[in-house]
Amino acid sequence: MNTFRSTSLFILITAFLFSNAASADATTIISTYDRGHFQDDGTHYHWTTNYAAGNDSGNREFRSFFVFDVSSLVGNTITSATLSLWLPETGYASQDYSETYTLYDVRNTNISDLIGTSGTITNTDIFNDLGTGDIYGSTVVTEADEGSYLNIVLGSDALLDVNNALGDYFAIGAAVTSLDHNGDSIQEVIFVNTQEVPLGDAFLSLEVTPIPEPATMLLLGVGLVGLAGLRRNFKKS
Repeated sequence: MNTFRSTSLFILITAFLFSNAASADATTIISTYDRGHFQDDGTHYHWTTNYAAGNDSGNREFRSFFVFDVSSLVGNTITSATLSLWLPETGYASQDYSETYTLYDVRNTNISDLIGTSGTITNTDIFNDLGTGDIYGSTVVTEADEGSYLNIVLGSDALLDVNNALGDYFAIGAAVTSLDHNGDSIQEVIFVNTQEVPLGDAFLSLEVTPIPEPATMLLLGVGLVGLAGLRRNFKKS
């Protein structure tokens, strides 16, 4: 085996090992950058991080949102994602045994309108956006879930959108989609009193796969060329 082929074989093995190490999945936890809710009249108070959703006894509907900073994940591919939300001991306030909580894309809203720590915004288009569009996932919530995390696996639409958002912010809207007491002054609210829940108790668990560096792919190519030459010479001999 001549020096070129020996070097090529070494390069191939090295590139293979590096590419395998680079492609290994790792779990990354991203806490909410900001979160909150909009009322059906479009009102959102920037200073609150309460992510209540549903109808209160005053017949106001709330829809929640969650914003994540995924700027540090450029150069990776997200292969799976789960949203985990803490439901406090007093977080379920519904006359019904269960409620369905559904996650949506945030397609028609500027992220800058969601984040902030002071002031108020009124925009019914944002309220509508938080409960319509592509469905990212859903879960059934009961009072028995109080004092625990709700873990919602995100579907393919969410994975596509979060990968497109890498290097920026990614937002999720959410609504209770099992409301059946509209106009009856009966509560159907979940995630009550979540303004006291730390930002870190609402988070995304992401399976992250690094994209191989171009230099690694080049090394792999050179090694393959060398092995191809070795194979041809072996056949001739």
